[in-house]
Amino acid sequence: NAALPVLLALPLIWHAGLALNTFPYFLSYFNPWLGGAAKAPAVMMIGRGEGLDLAAAYLNAQPGAAKAKTLVTSTDNIVYSSTGRLITTSFMEKADLSAQEKLLRWLALDHAVLYVNDWQRQIASPDLLTFFAGLQAEQQISINGLEYARIYNLRQAPVPPFLAVGAPGTITWGNAIRLAAYDWPKTAQKAGAHFTTVFYLQNIGAITQNLNEQIRIVGADGTELAKVDG
Repeated sequence: NAALPVLLALPLIWHAGLALNTFPYFLSYFNPWLGGAAKAPAVMMIGRGEGLDLAAAYLNAQPGAAKAKTLVTSTDNIVYSSTGRLITTSFMEKADLSAQEKLLRWLALDHAVLYVNDWQRQIASPDLLTFFAGLQAEQQISINGLEYARIYNLRQAPVPPFLAVGAPGTITWGNAIRLAAYDWPKTAQKAGAHFTTVFYLQNIGAITQNLNEQIRIVGADGTELAKVDG
């Protein structure tokens, strides 16, 4: 029967047409008869780097992209598309870095990119996944109905609890400088005592003028006890 080859070819042609809709990310195609893209993450591991080029393109389009620092769990694939500097999460595990050094490295970051491997295969640490789960992604990268990457703006994000040094800050000046954290004595100080206080300031926006810093120590009754300008 001459029609038989045609009938046998029709399903193949139909599937090929569906796959073509995912061009150039053919790995994002999943058989619709088996649940398609909506079912795939629940029954199999997905993500072979597709979509990371789109994440890099988004980052490259941001102001100051060439000097920006982006946190990633791995530089695989995205390194070929990004114009900025990629910082892996490995610095958080380094025993030779102090808690202060780790915090300072975090505060120097601009964005973070989580890939589907990070949350589906638990490649990222549980602490990091829990932290980002509480943040709103600035940009999500989806292909063929599947979410492949999430981009977070770390200039607007709080300090992760597992990197905290001292107490978290809550003050921002002119949308340019943020007090990200501060560390000072936990107990009351006697008059005349010497102690060290550390303020962790983070640049979160353009600074268009020269700024001075003033630190004041004020008593419980509002009396100014000390003041330093710098």
